[in-house]
Amino acid sequence: MKYNYSNGPIEGINNYIEALKRIAYGYRSFVRMRNRILIAHNLFKTKKEYRAA
Repeated sequence: MKYNYSNGPIEGINNYIEALKRIAYGYRSFVRMRNRILIAHNLFKTKKEYRAA
């Protein structure tokens, strides 16, 4: 090995996305599929709603 880094993590994410595309064929909206990918990789931040007591 010449370098200390690898593209393994990126390949893992790509593999997950490809598997999701096969499983979730028929999503009505690209946005929903995108959100599922982001949620699975903890990249999606949700807004917390605060309620007055």
